[in-house]
Amino acid sequence: MVSAKAGLAETVKKCESYACGAVIVAADYRCVWWEIKSTVYGTDPADASKKIALGKLRTLYGPLSPKTYANIILLSDEPLYGPSVTDPSTGEQIQGPPRTGVVVGGISAICHKSGTNEKIPANIYTPLR
Repeated sequence: MVSAKAGLAETVKKCESYACGAVIVAADYRCVWWEIKSTVYGTDPADASKKIALGKLRTLYGPLSPKTYANIILLSDEPLYGPSVTDPSTGEQIQGPPRTGVVVGGISAICHKSGTNEKIPANIYTPLR
């Protein structure tokens, strides 16, 4: 069991297929909502020793009381596996090859003291390619 928090196990399960990160946030004052910005990186096809940005992730999280913390999962839509392929012997669709080196990094968190009209919680992924 991941946690008693409803929906957390379902979110973590998605991290088996899509690039995820995590951050712990806290503040001395009340945050009406949190905005976490991050970047999804992958291996540069031209040079395997380098990373390239694959996309930008913006995660929105709800209110948090002063001096309390929250563990926030950063869930992107960047797949950890290549496209599925057909097994020639069975004709079944099988998971594609793993995409090594896909990670979430460059994380920054902002505590907002005033409201927003945006839907919270949310994970907004914008591919760069």
